[in-house]
Amino acid sequence: ETLSAELRMGTADDDALLRLHESADKTAIDCPFGWPDRFIDFVTQHRQGEPVAMRLPPPTNNGKTDFSSLRYRETDRFIKKELDLSPLSVATDRLGNTALRCAALLEKMHVRDRSGQTGKVIEVHPAAAIEAWDPRSKDKRLHRGYKGYSRNAPRNREQLVAVLFDAVNLDVDRFELERSDDLLDAFICALVARAATLGLLAPVPPELSSQARREGWIRVPMPGSLRQLAGPAASTPRPDRSGELPQPHLPFEAHQDR
Repeated sequence: ETLSAELRMGTADDDALLRLHESADKTAIDCPFGWPDRFIDFVTQHRQGEPVAMRLPPPTNNGKTDFSSLRYRETDRFIKKELDLSPLSVATDRLGNTALRCAALLEKMHVRDRSGQTGKVIEVHPAAAIEAWDPRSKDKRLHRGYKGYSRNAPRNREQLVAVLFDAVNLDVDRFELERSDDLLDAFICALVARAATLGLLAPVPPELSSQARREGWIRVPMPGSLRQLAGPAASTPRPDRSGELPQPHLPFEAHQDR
């Protein structure tokens, strides 16, 4: 089976994104779906004039305070532990600007479960997906250095695109993917959406399920599942942990930049 996609550059307004969402079987968005519970509790108490100092961890030996418990969601810590990647903090990095728009967009999409365990919308982190599909030693990781306009970025994108084309029979403009890291990120999100329809996503840990529904959860494909996105291995959909069977059409969706 051949997977095809239409690649689009440019800024899309919410209405355009919603039309794409409505026509898709699965929507993958590269942006945090929520904020850390502890951060929300801290800010809420501060707004109400209640004591918040007790919520901060004690200073370390060098006198500095580690704010990571407020800055990062459970999914961010999980990705760090399992894949040795460090997602940006939606609470304290500029990523928060994008997350505000995403929150409004999720409301328009009627998303209630931000963990992606139910419904048709999932949160994706392209670098995490790449690492799950093709793990390598730290100095040779495929997701290192493919973004931006550095001297090595074009070569790194070519290497990443070559891995994707080698694993999956794709009818996509290869040159466009190599030229733009934004298009490449969007395409990787689309491949994860494809994995979601085939039941090829790693499950959310049961003990974190409730918190993930509030904070959001980065959905990562099962290790080594890239080659199963097309062909006989992907012809029989499997249900995910929600028990829902995916729809048969191939979804490709827009994304928000991290």
